[in-house]
Amino acid sequence: MLNHLQKSFLLLVMLTSTACTVLAQDPPSTDRTTQPQEFSNNHVLRAWLNCEECQEGQLEQVVQLGNSILPQLEQVWGVTSKYLAQDSLVGVDAFQLKYMARRASESYAALSEMNPEFRERIDEQRYVDTVLRRLLHRYQSRATIALQQIGTVEAKAVLAE
Repeated sequence: MLNHLQKSFLLLVMLTSTACTVLAQDPPSTDRTTQPQEFSNNHVLRAWLNCEECQEGQLEQVVQLGNSILPQLEQVWGVTSKYLAQDSLVGVDAFQLKYMARRASESYAALSEMNPEFRERIDEQRYVDTVLRRLLHRYQSRATIALQQIGTVEAKAVLAE
């Protein structure tokens, strides 16, 4: 059985990974009919969180899910708030954040090779932290927008927390 923090990390991985097929929550032992709905909800939310120009109605699809998407949006808020509150993102333990940190390090190395002055202007850890924080801010702001547009009493309660 996963604890709440482990479920939050698993959700973050699911939301940011395009190939993930694992559900964010432990499936109910008696009712397996909710699994396709949870997977579908996660897919819709992942599309909204990761879209670049968001021209395909991703936000509208999230809003149409109404209260059924609130647990996932609340978990996005919890994970992003935890990491954004830290002074540094060194040693992050969410898999997807480690993956993004590795990609940012690779980007830093490439930029440093192209322009040696780049390495003198900013150190690698600061660059990686900046990239991760931008990702987390995007997720948190998009979760906020979705919650505001859903606009139910329950969605407003998530925002008020």
